[in-house]
Amino acid sequence: MARGERRERGGDTPLVRACLDRELKQLLAWPEHLRALVRLASPTLAGKLDFDRRTLLPGRFTFAGLRQKTSDLLVRVPYRPPATRGWRGPTAVPAHLLFEHQSSPSATVPLRLLRCMTRRWESELSAAGRRRRSQSRSGHSRGRGPCSRFVPLVLYTGLRPWPRGPSLRDLIAAPPGLDEFVPSGTILFVDLARTAGAALLRAERYFGLVLQVLAARAVAPPQFAEIVRAAVAGLAPLARRRPRRWRRLRRSLTRICLFYRAPNEHDILLDVLKAAAEPACTRSEVEQMATTIAEYLIRKGMVRGKARGLAEGKAEGEAKGRVEGEALGKAKALLRVLDRRFGRVPRALRTRVAGVTDLPELDRLLDLAVEVSSLKEFSVEA
Repeated sequence: MARGERRERGGDTPLVRACLDRELKQLLAWPEHLRALVRLASPTLAGKLDFDRRTLLPGRFTFAGLRQKTSDLLVRVPYRPPATRGWRGPTAVPAHLLFEHQSSPSATVPLRLLRCMTRRWESELSAAGRRRRSQSRSGHSRGRGPCSRFVPLVLYTGLRPWPRGPSLRDLIAAPPGLDEFVPSGTILFVDLARTAGAALLRAERYFGLVLQVLAARAVAPPQFAEIVRAAVAGLAPLARRRPRRWRRLRRSLTRICLFYRAPNEHDILLDVLKAAAEPACTRSEVEQMATTIAEYLIRKGMVRGKARGLAEGKAEGEAKGRVEGEALGKAKALLRVLDRRFGRVPRALRTRVAGVTDLPELDRLLDLAVEVSSLKEFSVEA
């Protein structure tokens, strides 16, 4: 977090948003969780999709001028059309769920989703053209299938309700007479701030418990600890029947606690989460899992850095020591993030990181360390 930056309890920084994006993507890779999210937006559609036969597809799209990826998850799911006279196609057709996570309202969400879809359609049409030319040369001809059928799905996790939700019509705001020419761009939308806890549990009990904790991330510390304790107890029946899924959900609870709650609450929350641990899983193992979270590492690094800065400041001046100590803490946190993600960082890169003392540049590098997929993509300006 940049020096002087403030955020309310439960609010997001760019790094926290990146971490939560990855956490949600991992959770929604499970069919039960994806089904629950679609059910919250459209129970009718959820009943016609076969989530047990879903296929995860590459879904990262980046465009010039857009710094972040525009899609968190792309999933192909068989859809069973209702029996009507107008449909003479197969009894099951592939639908593509295009998932987007938003932590703050943005009028451009429909446009970004539309760009994702058109890019894929262009790619499919280009590939179909190459196949057609190849078949023509070989003397074989096969009909070209339609482009992908997309179902955009947006999960909004902001603390305040999104008044109208994402809409292409709102973005264009055409007057009467012209509005009929604006594409409808229907988007499945779940506003966590407007969704009651009971509705989350009805959609899917165990995933709903995790969403409840995420929705309550800004409440007072005693109340939040009780909500986490109730979620831990609620997940307990899953431990014996589906231990792998139980561990995944428990890990998500731990990360939400450490993403959003103040460091002075972490010990209490880890004690609550320890109650969910398997007998062989000690508190130190729970804490070790916590240290893999980038936000937690950064907070620890900043606290240690500030402490060292204050100690040095006694001799060199409090202000200078605080800045140097905070920079040192952020540099150490940055190296730990890189070590955790990619293994031991080469000595040359460690030296370059240690030489960075500009706090905004260190914040930029911390964000970059979470976003890149390999060390080759990570660079430190000389």
